[in-house]
Amino acid sequence: MATTSWQVRGQYYETCNCDFVCPCILQQMSAAPSKGECLFAMAFKIDRGAYGAIPLDGLGFIVLGKTPEAMIKGNWSVGVLVDDRATADQRDAIGRDPSAELVITERMASRAHGKIERRLDKFVLTDHSANGTFVTIEGDKEIILRREEFTLRGHGWIAFGQSRGGATDVVEFFCE
Repeated sequence: MATTSWQVRGQYYETCNCDFVCPCILQQMSAAPSKGECLFAMAFKIDRGAYGAIPLDGLGFIVLGKTPEAMIKGNWSVGVLVDDRATADQRDAIGRDPSAELVITERMASRAHGKIERRLDKFVLTDHSANGTFVTIEGDKEIILRREEFTLRGHGWIAFGQSRGGATDVVEFFCE
């Protein structure tokens, strides 16, 4: 699976609600926020940049977020504000819909189909859909999640709203 290349040069600003300098920077996101939860803003001004063939020169965006405890524990809520001068392709490259980090065009997928979050050393898939999420771990039978959670492991595939065999959009994952 090919990965699209990012090239960005510019300025970055960050602030959070902790008492002093953000402790997460020095402790690889494992520090407990001094106020119990972390509220943060990260602003980016792209002087020169591209996402694959999509130019991002001169654009800015802000990531606003909240984590209920140390950032490394996951369960982030984030939103992205993108420069209003950005084209649709540039908005998709920078952040898409604030609630969707991955947009699936599968017609059977729900608008907010589910989420994958990191919990300590695991990645947990939670289904929020009307039609289910179909997970296949390499070497195992496909399972169907219906408003359930599943811990991803090894190598596998996720299909949305229908079995992997009939799906047009499938996400492949690798967990180590």
